[in-house]
Amino acid sequence: RNGCDRESIWIAHEAASPTGIGPDKQNVEIKPGAEFAFQTPAGLAATRYWPKMGCDASGGNCTLGGSGGPGEACVKRPPEVSKDDYSDCAPPIDTKFEGTFGNAAVPCNDQAAQGCDYVDMSLVDGWTLPFKLELKGYCVGRTGPTHDLVIDCQGLTLDQCPQDEVLTAAGNRNVDLRAFHPHTKQVAGCHAPCQKLISDKWGSDNPVGAAHPTAAPYCCPTPPESPEACRSGPIIKTKFLGAVHGRCPGVYGYAYDDGMGLLRCSPTTYYDLTFMCPDDKTNFQEGRKRNEAEQKAKAEEAKQRAEEAKQKAEEAKQR
Repeated sequence: RNGCDRESIWIAHEAASPTGIGPDKQNVEIKPGAEFAFQTPAGLAATRYWPKMGCDASGGNCTLGGSGGPGEACVKRPPEVSKDDYSDCAPPIDTKFEGTFGNAAVPCNDQAAQGCDYVDMSLVDGWTLPFKLELKGYCVGRTGPTHDLVIDCQGLTLDQCPQDEVLTAAGNRNVDLRAFHPHTKQVAGCHAPCQKLISDKWGSDNPVGAAHPTAAPYCCPTPPESPEACRSGPIIKTKFLGAVHGRCPGVYGYAYDDGMGLLRCSPTTYYDLTFMCPDDKTNFQEGRKRNEAEQKAKAEEAKQRAEEAKQKAEEAKQR
């Protein structure tokens, strides 16, 4: 559901299937105030759905959310390159809904996992759009069973992204976690501390691996980080986690966070997910149009200079 009254949202997704996506087409456009019901048949596994904005007519070349995936325009694929190349994509900091969907004909319990849905909202890598998720059915999470759960993260707007995060494990490095689109210069997401340190996208400065000593306390790969060390480490004192917990209570903000975690739900549960505007003012479609106009003007100027240079060269020959 598109809860932003300013512009369209496109939904990209992926799944563990032969096509790499679910039954629906890739890049579904949802206009302001409209909604789209994605099909989630029994057995559809390892799905991930994320929003995009400021896209072209086909849902590609987006300002926000263009982090790659099956059929995404930013990915260069063989035979153009030897293997999939994501270097032109956005950092993978999307607000994500993830799910594996069960069979309603099978009981849902600890002994019959194939009869359950398993879903979560993940902000471990960062966020792009605020959202509200209403789960209409019976679910069990880390905090116990619940009916008709509402996860309200409408306040997690892009202006809540820390601009002066001090990463103590990285030598007290002071970083701006905002992700700026390289062409429109608009803020198009918020890095989690881990992604800020390891991402090589959008002009990232000296990225390292997740297990590097400066990144491991934020990324928490096991090994070297244990869950206990992660939960007592520097990630818990970050402004990023404070924003997530304050504006999006119960949702994972890092690898071993004590939120609701993965929810096990009845396969008849209905998931109503609404993505909101990024903040009070940003319009990615307008930013995209301005950038296209600027690029066109630069191209025309370069063409004119080339023609003038060619004409001068021809005049010089005639002398």
